[in-house]
Amino acid sequence: MTRRQLLATAGATGTLALAGCVGNGDDDPDEGDTEDDTIRIGVSLPETGSRSEEGARLRDGYELAVEHLNDGTGPITETPWDDVSADGGLLGETVELLFEDTGGTESGATDAATGLLQEDIEMLTGGVSGVEGSAHQEALAEADDSVLYMGGFVPTDDASGQLCHPHAFNEMYNPTIAARSLGEVLGDELGADEAIEFVQLAIDSPFGQEFSQAMGDELSNVGREWFELTTSEVGAGVNYEGDIEDLLSRRPDLIVLNIYGTDGERALRNLETVINEDEELEREEITIATPIISPEMAENAGTALEDVYGTVHWMSGLGSDFSDAFEDSWDGDRSTDEPSQFAHLAYVQVAQYAAAVERASSTEPDDVAEELNGQTYTVGMGEQELRSEDGQAMRYAPVVRGRDAQAQAPGSYYELVASVPDAVENPPYTTEESPAALCDR
Repeated sequence: MTRRQLLATAGATGTLALAGCVGNGDDDPDEGDTEDDTIRIGVSLPETGSRSEEGARLRDGYELAVEHLNDGTGPITETPWDDVSADGGLLGETVELLFEDTGGTESGATDAATGLLQEDIEMLTGGVSGVEGSAHQEALAEADDSVLYMGGFVPTDDASGQLCHPHAFNEMYNPTIAARSLGEVLGDELGADEAIEFVQLAIDSPFGQEFSQAMGDELSNVGREWFELTTSEVGAGVNYEGDIEDLLSRRPDLIVLNIYGTDGERALRNLETVINEDEELEREEITIATPIISPEMAENAGTALEDVYGTVHWMSGLGSDFSDAFEDSWDGDRSTDEPSQFAHLAYVQVAQYAAAVERASSTEPDDVAEELNGQTYTVGMGEQELRSEDGQAMRYAPVVRGRDAQAQAPGSYYELVASVPDAVENPPYTTEESPAALCDR
């Protein structure tokens, strides 16, 4: 039984001797009982496995945010979260992080989240993939003792659609938002009024299926004379040259690679090889896009990333008071010398939660959720809203393009093509559209 469940039981039965139940049994009920002086945040992320690098980047952000929160320094106490006290701590208590390793798998994420929910935590966060985020929300829905869930790197429509939970919030944009953001730039690049033919390659996973569906819907929407020739689904951990050759034999104007991570890097390199070996195809004749690019993916893809379009959660130089302060406060003695989009995402989750707790003067999930619903703020991607209808942060995603091979350098593999100024009105899609229309909070 967790401490919150014990408190609820005590309240229901009129029991007043609670300290004796959770203390050390001595005459002084406070001696040895320090739980009430700590607010614990459970973090579920991959510390082992193929996604451990991304897990380490997220951990950087969580740890830096809690350091700043406990000592009352850094951008966590500045706009847009000046509700957080510069005196340090949260509601006068110290904040502690509890980590559990997912191994980068769905079952590992389920076990990690379930284990953390059995601990004395007030908030659950983490995840570096859609399947991990879905596993976290499913574990949250099954838990008898609910907490707040602030999603990590969880790019999935399900999280804010059919799996949405009244205590779950997602800063990371979903496939629908990525497709809208990327579609606008590709429309400018290829001509929205032109007759464009495109093909898609998608990993056989929830990621590939959700993103290929969103990209197909967006690129071939009403008012645009674009036609999808075909979509090919492929497995993980294989060579994609044969599949890419088949797709390019149709001579499309655009190819979309709905593949991420190490498989995404391989797909980009395979595509580069196929184009270079095809004597009848010039690289400039085809536009390449992949919905999400991470710094690790960009670095490992190398020259194959040249002129490839994609979206990122955040990158340095986007501006805003918070974003600038976050860059300035970065402690280089971490897994990366410069702050990553994963660290930014994690930091924002802790800051959002802490500010809402301070406004609510409570850690009860219903109270904190009420403060988060409808919250507007700016963290480098224009003004956005944590939408009450589906718990999804509404804003367009920054769009980038891979630099020329000669211009690439460590930490600088892509350049910003389209950011979102503060004046742009969000949201990218309404609550009457999927996935928000599937959410019942």
